[in-house]
Amino acid sequence: MGKTDVEEVLRYAIENEIINYTDIEKKIAETKRKKYLQEHKWAISQGKDGYWRSYIPDIKKGRRMIKKKSKADLEDTVVEYYQQAEENLQERERYVFKSRFDEWLNLKKRCERTDNTIYKYKTDYNRFFKGRAIECMDIRRIDEAVIMSAFKEVLMEKEIPYRALKSAFKYVDNVFEKSIRDKLIEQNPCRYVELQFLRKFCKPEVENPADKRTLSSNDRDKIIKKIKKSSNPVCFAVALALCTGMRVGELAALKWSDINFKENIVTIRSSEKYNRLTKEFVISTTKNEKVRIIPLTSEMREIFDENKKAAIKNGCVGEFVFMNSKGRIHSRVISDWIQNATDTKEFEHHASIHGIRRIFNSIMRENGVSAETAAALLGHTKEVNNNHYTYSIREMKEKEEILSATSKKTLNNN
Repeated sequence: MGKTDVEEVLRYAIENEIINYTDIEKKIAETKRKKYLQEHKWAISQGKDGYWRSYIPDIKKGRRMIKKKSKADLEDTVVEYYQQAEENLQERERYVFKSRFDEWLNLKKRCERTDNTIYKYKTDYNRFFKGRAIECMDIRRIDEAVIMSAFKEVLMEKEIPYRALKSAFKYVDNVFEKSIRDKLIEQNPCRYVELQFLRKFCKPEVENPADKRTLSSNDRDKIIKKIKKSSNPVCFAVALALCTGMRVGELAALKWSDINFKENIVTIRSSEKYNRLTKEFVISTTKNEKVRIIPLTSEMREIFDENKKAAIKNGCVGEFVFMNSKGRIHSRVISDWIQNATDTKEFEHHASIHGIRRIFNSIMRENGVSAETAAALLGHTKEVNNNHYTYSIREMKEKEEILSATSKKTLNNN
């Protein structure tokens, strides 16, 4: 039973007078009182004068004596001390950087950020802040100098690219902004941080040249030969990538119901993702959370037909297009196949599904396809496509001609 379920059951029990709220409060108070007295390290004893005595901690002296006429009164004083000390500790912890980060993280969870996004927040926190001085600092004592020093310390120890530094800095900025909204502080010290001054301590980012990020015509030839020699459903998935530029998660999530052979269209509505928190593969929305429709070309139809024949022969026909005896073929399996297939001396560079996606887009653009149409076919966002619109002004018939021409160029290198 989850936390929410327990809360609902408790609320129902109280509202319907199955249990008494006052009795619960009393029981909780008794339990806490017992806990404080058990953990009290000094004896509680009665002297010859009839007074009850014990000690409680004192910052200056280490401890100080307390005495009361009755044992109950003395125990009340001891309990009150520990209650106040606990409240003070909780109040101090509210201002600790780690507590503020956790509070911001909980906000992101309530905003329904994906598990993988939450996982990234946590791993980045561990990378930059866990076990470091800033983690336990009161946010009221953190200024721009402390932030700069904390980041510099990490950069001097680890090879971290500037983009990763910017992401971590954004988290810190968000933590302080939330603390302002929570009325814990008045100013955000991140506003005064000159982050670019830390760039010289970051790991240099060298972008791979185009030939390493795409596929040469020679490498495409060799991949196509490997595909034609095999009836492995993974090979059919790679072949479809060569014909469409689909993302690897979209290939893994493609269902037969997404293909309309009568209307000659394919609807790309889903993508497989790996949940790093639950360590499970899940079917979710596409990367940009949009559904797109692409034409079903003759080249694509041939791939689907051959894949279906192989699936029937191997008894692996199911809901998803690409399946084997274990069920749906996961995106990792498709990615691993293309990487392993090109991990030989005969290939110029290691290939990837994303590299295929890039070369598909490059061929389209070389053939005069507009950025808007390429974006619509590949499902890019405006940012990825240099702020172009993601919708297409082309008719479906024209899109079919574009896909068909690009598929022939990709598969045959003509």
